[in-house]
Amino acid sequence: MTQHRALTALAIALAASSCGDDHDPDEHSDPSALACETIEETAPSLTATTERADAPTLAVGAHARVTLPAGEASFVRLESSGELLLFADVANVVTALFAGDDPSNRLPAGSPNPDCPAAIADHFDLDLSGAGPWYLRLGPAAVPEIWLRLVSAEGHGAH
Repeated sequence: MTQHRALTALAIALAASSCGDDHDPDEHSDPSALACETIEETAPSLTATTERADAPTLAVGAHARVTLPAGEASFVRLESSGELLLFADVANVVTALFAGDDPSNRLPAGSPNPDCPAAIADHFDLDLSGAGPWYLRLGPAAVPEIWLRLVSAEGHGAH
């Protein structure tokens, strides 16, 4: 009988340990640290356009290698709103942020990602509240492409 109780207790303990959260363990992790891991992954390709109306969209949670036109400013569209983080692997290529047709530059100052400054040279805390759509101006730049990642700012309080 004692052996039966021990097996029952073990089965209950195992069942209890498998219950609980079934969310993604990275769901509430710091997005700056996760960006450092993501930059090593294969990213889809986008081609920035010289006209805002034709700009490809970078969605929240997405990362991409963005091809830039040589010697010209270009655009990527951000159709999201709220508090977001933008990460870029090359500094000084993200040059402006515009809401719709408004010519006012709303891009805050960028800084290297504190978790991997050599890999992610710029990160921006974006406030995309208000009317959109939102457009990033890239370049003109001496590089042919840039890696970008756009994520929710949730969990970013550590930096």
